[in-house]
Amino acid sequence: MSSPASVSTVLVTLLTVASTLSGCSSDPQEAYCERVADHQDELTEVAASEDEDALFAALPPYRDLQEHAPSDIEDEWTHVVTALEALESAVDGGAEDRIERASEELGSRRTIEAMAALEQHALDVCGTPLAH
Repeated sequence: MSSPASVSTVLVTLLTVASTLSGCSSDPQEAYCERVADHQDELTEVAASEDEDALFAALPPYRDLQEHAPSDIEDEWTHVVTALEALESAVDGGAEDRIERASEELGSRRTIEAMAALEQHALDVCGTPLAH
């Protein structure tokens, strides 16, 4: 028969393991929403900037949000990030025809709808916009 001290030790150990495991399996939506909140100030500055290159400053937070996006919005993040990266690459290369095509894609209905879906998701699921 086990002593009361060893039973309580086992219970404490089990509770510690259970709390550690539950901390590792946090809700992906919740983790994503925390990242949205973390990037809000930075994305607000980008949105308020009048500098043409400020748009590219959104890429690091967008990439982070894409990487941690819940499955229901992965495609939208991929589309937006890919379109913005294509424009950045075209601008860096200075190729007018590539810049024009990339600009058209970034301003396309598909990209606008993807961005609107991401914003709506942030509002509906996270209770906050991507930028203030």
